[in-house]
Amino acid sequence: MIRRTGTAVLVCALQLLACGDDDGGGNVSTGLPANAKLSSLDSADAEKLCTSLANSFNGILSDSDKKRITCTALALPLSIKQSSAGKIEGDVSKCKDLVSRCISGEKVSDAEPAIDVNEKFIDESSCKEAQTSENISMCEANVGEFEDCADAMLDTLKGQFDIINCDSLSDPEKLMEMTSDDSDGDSPPECEAINTKCPSLDFGGGDDGDDNGDDGDSANDG
Repeated sequence: MIRRTGTAVLVCALQLLACGDDDGGGNVSTGLPANAKLSSLDSADAEKLCTSLANSFNGILSDSDKKRITCTALALPLSIKQSSAGKIEGDVSKCKDLVSRCISGEKVSDAEPAIDVNEKFIDESSCKEAQTSENISMCEANVGEFEDCADAMLDTLKGQFDIINCDSLSDPEKLMEMTSDDSDGDSPPECEAINTKCPSLDFGGGDDGDDNGDDGDSANDG
C-alpha cells in the first residue's frame, strides 16, 4: 500500500570511493469509527480509508519541499571528500551554496538525484480497485490501529526527509549510517497489529514475505 521510499538509495551517492519541513501532510484520519474492524468495512468505506491514507502521504511535501530535497540530494555527494588519511569530510557551506544555486535554476550536477520525491507514495486510483477492497477486507485490525500505524509511518517518512540536509554533512559518516539499509527496513512498533493482523497490507516494513516484492503501488498491495 505504501511505496518503500528508502533513504538507502541516498547512501550510494554518499560513497566516494546520499529537508522537508512538516507543513504538508498531517495525521491520517479516516473519519471512520476507531473500533471498527477493517474486515467489516464495505467497499465505499474501504475506499475512503485508502484515499485518506493516500492524501496524507502524497501531501507530505510541498512543491518547494520537493525542489529543496532534490537539490540537496544532488549537492550532498558533491560536498564530500576523502582526506589523505582516509577520513570522509563534508563541506556544509559548499553544500548550501550548491542547493541555493540549484533552487535558483542553475544546473549543478549531471547526475540524477539519488532520491525521487516527485513520485506519488500511494496511487489514489488503486483505492478504487476491487483488489484494494479485498485486501482491506482480509485485515482483522481495527481502524484505530490502522491510523496509529499510518501516523507512525508518516512520522518515519518525515524523519527520513529531515536528514537530507546540508547540516548533516557535519558528520558524514553518521549520515551514511542513518541512510543505510539497516536503518530503513523495520516498521515502527505502532504497526505491530497491522503486520500481524493484515497480511495483505504492506506498510513498507516488517516481514518481506509478501509475494508482490517492493512495488507498493500495485493494486495487489492494497
